[in-house]
Amino acid sequence: MEIKVINRGKSGLLGFGNEQAKVKVEKKTDIPENIHNAYEIIRTILKHFDSEMKITTKVINNGKISDTILSLDGDDAALIIGRRGETLRSLQYIVNLMIQKKLNNRDQLISLDVEGYVEKKLTHLFQLSKRTETKVIKSNKNVSMEPMSAFERRYVHRYFSDHNKIISESEDFGRDRHVVLKLKN
Repeated sequence: MEIKVINRGKSGLLGFGNEQAKVKVEKKTDIPENIHNAYEIIRTILKHFDSEMKITTKVINNGKISDTILSLDGDDAALIIGRRGETLRSLQYIVNLMIQKKLNNRDQLISLDVEGYVEKKLTHLFQLSKRTETKVIKSNKNVSMEPMSAFERRYVHRYFSDHNKIISESEDFGRDRHVVLKLKN
């Protein structure tokens, strides 16, 4: 099954102004090879955890960027997130290395999510990118974003990759590495 989020919905204030989420569910007949391999790898890893988790595929589309994410849900799923998502990012890294080795292709990476953790993070990054975009254009000055993980910086770079007024660059090293948005000359 492929689940596409059409509208995330709104919780409203005190029950007023709430809006239900809308999703489109389609039966997927031809599964891409990278996703098929990711399912096999994740199932093998989960057997070692002795955990019954459900794996689903989600397509998240925030207007400019679309991501296919494998989501893990179950009783012990929160343990996989780890401190600030470090365990989840490590698991994703290992799964992607195994897929690359099996397919001999670096372009077919997958993203992992646990109980909506990454989905919320991507939504936050999308909103942050939009706000920062407005700030750069209005102020006509470079804007440095706060330090981010490589995954988060990559998302911001993807957001601005085809922008006609702004370019994004990473600066600094280690935990201080951050994105700087600059107006094109």
